[in-house]
Amino acid sequence: MRNLLRRLTILVVAISSVGCTDTVGSPGPSVRPTLSSSPPEGAPPEFSTIPIIFDTWLDVGFLTSNPRAYAGGSMNFWGSHGKVDVTLTVREGSSVVETRTTNAEDFRYYPWRRTLFNHGNTLSLGATCGHTASGYASFSAWHEYLGDTWGRTTVPVTKSKRQGECTSCTGSLVVEYDPYAEGPEEGDCGGDDGSGSGEGSGTQFSPGDSTGGETVDWSTGKGNGGSSQCGQDAVVEYVCIDFMTEEGWKEWSCGYVTTC
Repeated sequence: MRNLLRRLTILVVAISSVGCTDTVGSPGPSVRPTLSSSPPEGAPPEFSTIPIIFDTWLDVGFLTSNPRAYAGGSMNFWGSHGKVDVTLTVREGSSVVETRTTNAEDFRYYPWRRTLFNHGNTLSLGATCGHTASGYASFSAWHEYLGDTWGRTTVPVTKSKRQGECTSCTGSLVVEYDPYAEGPEEGDCGGDDGSGSGEGSGTQFSPGDSTGGETVDWSTGKGNGGSSQCGQDAVVEYVCIDFMTEEGWKEWSCGYVTTC
């Protein structure tokens, strides 16, 4: 009698799980899979359910501090096995700069509803403009028991994001500087140091805000009355300055600047 009640409880859980098939992206008909074969003889009754992917999530974008592209994803699913593969491809124009794939996999002895994360990967960039980051994720769920697998369902999702176009003053923010080198550094966008008069607008700017030509305070991001070399195209950015030591790169300071 106790075993009968246990089986009835499992069947009720399975039926309620199968009834929810909301997804993110364009998964197509694979969200409602049919079993390619019956569970192997002797498999626990939990394996008579259908593996289902309920939700998928893929995020792609850019980090401006120490410029990098990133991609990561997750899925909520029912099954004994789940896997999330995420591929990040960075292009500059039509040329592929670099591609990297990471995967995350989860195995349980019995089917279970849970969320599997693939925290993805990052690719370093030499500039904060002119790149396109494309993410491709493959989300899979299936049952496996004593070496037999069945009911696999796979959902592909793609997403991309593009940086702004490069201008004369949006070159690399990752610059190798030799303080002992002779002559001026290349790529100087002007001589204004952005220190301002101290009697500026006092407006609190955030990264991405247009200042109308005013520079900002390094520490606070408030308008300080200076004149940006970018003129009316001046946009606030939050940057970090790193320096090389024998132990690798060390962060010196982070603050607000105007760029164009």
